[in-house]
Amino acid sequence: MHNTIKSEDILYWYFKNKNKRNMPWRLTSDPYKIWVSEIMLQQTQVKTVIPYYKKWIEAFPNIKSVAKSSLDILLKHWEGLGYYSRCRNFYKAAKIINKVYGGVIPKDYHDFLSLPGVGEYTAGAIFSIAFKEKTPAVDTNINRVLYRIIGLKKQSKYNNTRMLLLLNRMLNCNEPGNINQALMDIGSLFCKSKIPTCSDCIFINNCKAYQSGNPENYPHAKRQKKIRKIKLSAAIITHNGLLLIKKRTASNLYKGFWHVPLVEIDERYNTKKIINKYKEQFQLKLIHKSKLGSIKHILSHRLMSVDISSYEICKYEKELDNYKWASNKELLDLPFSVMDRKILEFYISS
Repeated sequence: MHNTIKSEDILYWYFKNKNKRNMPWRLTSDPYKIWVSEIMLQQTQVKTVIPYYKKWIEAFPNIKSVAKSSLDILLKHWEGLGYYSRCRNFYKAAKIINKVYGGVIPKDYHDFLSLPGVGEYTAGAIFSIAFKEKTPAVDTNINRVLYRIIGLKKQSKYNNTRMLLLLNRMLNCNEPGNINQALMDIGSLFCKSKIPTCSDCIFINNCKAYQSGNPENYPHAKRQKKIRKIKLSAAIITHNGLLLIKKRTASNLYKGFWHVPLVEIDERYNTKKIINKYKEQFQLKLIHKSKLGSIKHILSHRLMSVDISSYEICKYEKELDNYKWASNKELLDLPFSVMDRKILEFYISS
């Protein structure tokens, strides 16, 4: 039944409904701008991405401008989008393109796929949209749409192969990028994971999941991770109107970002025990002054509860490794994670 689906029907629907989703990156065929949008859209909603995308393109209009910038500046522009490894990998890739390819994004698929942070989805999207190559770009939406059309429940290598066969057949036309984007839109607008509006979908007569009467059962949903509760203590340490902050240097999610000293605690921790932990982790001898308040922050599958207290440092040192005494103006200019920014806003307003 799905063998009767025609690419021209998908394209007709897409161009008829294209203006219903106003996305600035769809107004260009520039591979750089499409790449920026695809990176930002990974695990992030369109409405969140649009203002970040516009500001980014204004600040960094091409790949050379990214390569010539500093990571600190790039992370500042990325601040609040989350998944910061995307930004760091993009910076690494821009450096390689500037050095190896003369600042021009390579048109060889495998060369592009070898760049840091580039996977098959990103490469497929850029090459189909910008270069009109017949490359699949399977995101969550496309995966769900095609699994439902074929009537597949179990996510497996065999079923993925069947799904890709159908997609490749659809892409065998002059507008492969628009096919990929049309399928993404159908998944986002109608073929949703919960409460799909099948009556509005162009595949209603071709969809085995719809004919089963329970399209939500296709494909089987992945088990949701349990939310882990984490309790933290944040130290506000000031001297002459300056705040002590530290740069994250470990190779983790927030490498390159700044933060106030933070330690993980639990309900058994008293003030003395918390002070000892700051000494162990940050080599800081502190005196507790007062509790300022608390904030909560949800990060993926973690609920962070942060107690914020003011401390006095026993011995003031102007120079500390990877530390900085920062003014309120500097705090606005440096990159911080969303949670750390909440702590700063609490400090500045208190």
